[in-house]
Amino acid sequence: MYDLGIITLVGIAAFVMLLRGDPKWTLPPLIGAVALFLVPTVTMLTIAYFTPQGEELPPLFEVRQGEFFPYPYPAGSLQEALERNYKAIHETYEALLTAQRVSAGAVFTVAYTETLLHIISTAAGGAPGVLIQLSKFAMYFSKVGDPVLQISLTTYNAATAFVMVFHFLEFMAGAAVKMAVPLLALSLLAVIFGPTRALGGALLFFALIMIVPSYIGYYLAPLGKEFAAWGLETATWLNATAANATGIAPVSLVVVEGTPHTLFLAQYNNTFALKNPAEISAKINQTLGLYNITVLRDVVASALEVAKKYKVFKKAAFNGTDWVAATAGSVTPIAYGNKTWLSAVAINTWLDFPVLAPQEGGCVLHGDFREFIDYLMPPEEAKRLRERVDNLTRAICKFHEWLGYRSYHLQIDVPQHWRFLTVAVNYTAKDRYGVVDRGVVYGWDGVWGWLAGPDNETCFNALGNKTTCAVLDTTVRKGVYNLSLWTGEKKAVDPVAGVVRSEFSFAVRNASQPVPNRSVRLHRWVETCEWCCEYVNGTCVRWCSSSRDVWQRATVAKRLGSGRYEYNTTIYERPWVPEKERNYTGQIPVTTRTWDVRIWLDYGSWWGDGTPPSGAYCYTHSNRTYMVLSFFRAVPGPPRVLYAFTWMSNVGVEYTRQGGSLPEVLANYTDTDGVRVVHYLEGVEHQYYCYPALVPTAQPRWRLVVDAERNLTKLLKDNYLTLVVIRNVSLAYFARVGPYLAAAEASNSSLAKAAAASVKEYLALLNKTPGAVPLFHTSPSSYIGRNVLIACVMYDWRSAVNLTAALNLHPAREWWAAAYPMGDSRVARHVAEAKADMFRYVFGMPPPPPPANLSGF
Repeated sequence: MYDLGIITLVGIAAFVMLLRGDPKWTLPPLIGAVALFLVPTVTMLTIAYFTPQGEELPPLFEVRQGEFFPYPYPAGSLQEALERNYKAIHETYEALLTAQRVSAGAVFTVAYTETLLHIISTAAGGAPGVLIQLSKFAMYFSKVGDPVLQISLTTYNAATAFVMVFHFLEFMAGAAVKMAVPLLALSLLAVIFGPTRALGGALLFFALIMIVPSYIGYYLAPLGKEFAAWGLETATWLNATAANATGIAPVSLVVVEGTPHTLFLAQYNNTFALKNPAEISAKINQTLGLYNITVLRDVVASALEVAKKYKVFKKAAFNGTDWVAATAGSVTPIAYGNKTWLSAVAINTWLDFPVLAPQEGGCVLHGDFREFIDYLMPPEEAKRLRERVDNLTRAICKFHEWLGYRSYHLQIDVPQHWRFLTVAVNYTAKDRYGVVDRGVVYGWDGVWGWLAGPDNETCFNALGNKTTCAVLDTTVRKGVYNLSLWTGEKKAVDPVAGVVRSEFSFAVRNASQPVPNRSVRLHRWVETCEWCCEYVNGTCVRWCSSSRDVWQRATVAKRLGSGRYEYNTTIYERPWVPEKERNYTGQIPVTTRTWDVRIWLDYGSWWGDGTPPSGAYCYTHSNRTYMVLSFFRAVPGPPRVLYAFTWMSNVGVEYTRQGGSLPEVLANYTDTDGVRVVHYLEGVEHQYYCYPALVPTAQPRWRLVVDAERNLTKLLKDNYLTLVVIRNVSLAYFARVGPYLAAAEASNSSLAKAAAASVKEYLALLNKTPGAVPLFHTSPSSYIGRNVLIACVMYDWRSAVNLTAALNLHPAREWWAAAYPMGDSRVARHVAEAKADMFRYVFGMPPPPPPANLSGF
């Protein structure tokens, strides 16, 4: 037995060293103890520490019955133990290798039964292009992930790790069988003599580094076999799952972002031409030629057959027309191929407005990957690698486009002049057994905005609190909205909403100086009368005369009336866009002022020969103007027209109709000629006048909402539980990495902090509640569209005036809240159906549980 030989060598070596008086005679016993007892004991105890209680490990010693008492005895000699270890490790390695190959096939089956692009990318077998696609894959599943794929990838990655570990252990255990004991024996002989003692230590070291992995592998072999058995069972389950639930890999997407609750509706015409295997393989080889990777035509042909088997080319790659109905913050699966967008419109709160067609986003390039390169390698090498990554990803993107993979992005923002009235609703989604999701949703119950606004503005919510004008909260009491995912039934108690208010001020420019309109001149003169005051024989012998002063007297009386000031401005039939411009003539009621002048004569007393008789001859002379009454007309200044639109139940305008009275007399003086001059002002009575006008708008084209809501809600009902399960699984998974996130944030590594920030951002996305809110009201029964004009005209020329007014905004009864994680399309319906099938199968046939030793991982 090798053990007996080693023990004999230990004794001989120690005895010889004692005879020579060598103080290090204890080295041989120590070497023997370490090799025969310490290494296997420490290895077993270490592994036993991490093994769940109750799990059996191979024995280190066997108990034998002596004559009187049982005693422990090594389970085998060292050489026998090493051979036993190698056999166990080799068997485990072969089992793990089989499990890895089967799980790799399961990954292929699961991930690529539906998507042509990924089938062909995988045919490149580990090329950098696969990494590029995985980033695209991960981006998609951050929205609508696939746990089956995650299980398959986890199984494959774990099997690969086990294979790598046991491949090393097998190599070291094989070397130990052949070399460990001889090296150990030589080391015992070498330590006897001083000059060769260092050589003995080296030989001992090499022997131990073979023995230690041999024992480690031996004690890990039961766990490896358990894992191999689990991997085979899981791979079998994955293959069965893929066969019963297809359509779980991503397709091309339209990503819609922008203002919350905005609905996007579009149509596109799709053309798709399937390339033949020879063309595809040639294109792959051209794209990845720098990496000496060759993809055979037969491999591509097999991939295409798999795609045809699962009807990819009928469901996700077709020629014909498709539609997209999606809300902001969603993704919508669309077909592979070239697209011509036929129409595109957005609707928010039943108001439609045009939007650009989705912009082609190409494929995911490198994202933040280039930034990580700087952390991982020296600057010069990082620069070269970044250039290489740029070139490679550009080539891969062109390849994808050539295949027909085109995703699109659309940012929908409502027109800049929009403002919202909002109301709070408690939302709850329930399945057959209880609450699935809940949260507070703020929907819109009115839209308004200035097209020509005031100078300053302050807004108040329904509770009278000052707030921002962009979103005015009308909530007095929250509403309740319950959705049954089981039946699709929607029930709601509408919220109680109150009036909100916008108070504002604006300046109106002063008018020009009043202009002369008319004048009245008052005269005075002398009237002289002559008559014969004495006759003799019928002949007048003496003439008499008398004179008196005569004045024109005037009474000036103010007369008020009513009139209209007309102004011209531009309004829109669809002011929320705005579009369909037209001219509008408005009127402002004014109070007119007119001066009525009544003139009469005022006579003085006669002087001279007394009062003339009735038949006297009279004449006038010395006529002159003694007073001038001038009348000036007030002219209007340029009108100030505030222009808003409202889309709600009602709007009230508070304003000051008119200013103070204008002066009646502008001037009263005596000129250098002694003539008294009085200037009167006429035209209007007051400084300014204001008046609102409510002009109806055209009806928005909202009727498309009815069909879109029905289709989106049905799709949501079919897909909602899938999304919630995915979110909950993701939250549970990331909850376990909390300590690692904290450590990464506290570290000095920018890379670690960036990674932690990325994970936290993803968690924040997952925690947004609720994840989906189907539209409840589908028609705007209580909404009325109005152009609101507040026109003011100034007649006062002395200075401008700053006026105040207010709008009382009455919210509508119907509130708009629309959020669907996945939009509706032909392809989307297929994806949702496929996912439902997948989960139905997964819940009915759950995956086998992992080994107890690995369940925590």
